[in-house]
Amino acid sequence: MLKYAQCMRDHGVDMPDPDPNGGMTLQGGPGDESKISAAQEACKNLLPNGGVPPTPSAEDLEKARQFAQCMRDHGIADFPDPDPNGGGIRINGDQNSDMNPDNPTFKAAMEACNSLAPGGGKNTRQEAGK
Repeated sequence: MLKYAQCMRDHGVDMPDPDPNGGMTLQGGPGDESKISAAQEACKNLLPNGGVPPTPSAEDLEKARQFAQCMRDHGIADFPDPDPNGGGIRINGDQNSDMNPDNPTFKAAMEACNSLAPGGGKNTRQEAGK
């Protein structure tokens, strides 16, 4: 994962090294989508399984759907359902989105719904520009 983060930086994307649990955060904003996409394509060979996410179990997919619904129920109307093909939940947390992590409503919803989050909330990450 260190090599992946370095590759992303080499391709112009602001990505810190993974945290001690292996979690990674992608930094980006409006207008960065094409740069991020190109870097992800160039670096995917450094990810487990070539960057192809595993297909979630029916149980994991249902839990992710419950999390998404909880977020919507707590005021984050644009919160998407998970990708059933293993793509997870991709959110756009730009400054104008209700999914901005600095938004007090988003923070309150995350606190209320965290127990339903994939990985029990431990690996919840945002991918800007997606």
